[in-house]
Amino acid sequence: RQQGTFPIASTVSIPPGAELVFVSGTLADPVKPDAPAGSIERLGDTETQAASVFAKLEKALAAAGLQLADVVKMNVF
Repeated sequence: RQQGTFPIASTVSIPPGAELVFVSGTLADPVKPDAPAGSIERLGDTETQAASVFAKLEKALAAAGLQLADVVKMNVF
């Protein structure tokens, strides 16, 4: 449950007994697996990589009966 009306939650209240789901280590899929490791050709540009990661996150969340709107915090490295 989000507190307030601002579109970014400054606080989040999790009711007792609620289930927390953690998704970790999600990487972009190669666009061209035969391209040199670490190259832009292999993984694509930032937009392509982000789209790949978000699609994988959506799939993982859906398997838990959740969606991106349920995400409370995300770290990007």
